[in-house]
Amino acid sequence: MMKRQLRYAEYITDFDEPKLKLLGWGAVKKKTPRAKAPQPTDA
Repeated sequence: MMKRQLRYAEYITDFDEPKLKLLGWGAVKKKTPRAKAPQPTDA
């Protein structure tokens, strides 16, 4: 139920950061690139 209300708030405020902060909620964070995994070495 709470997730639905948060999505509703994001939709109604059009993801406007100041409006969402008034509700105690922030906009969706941008994704950060993951570190590249190390490659196996020949033994």
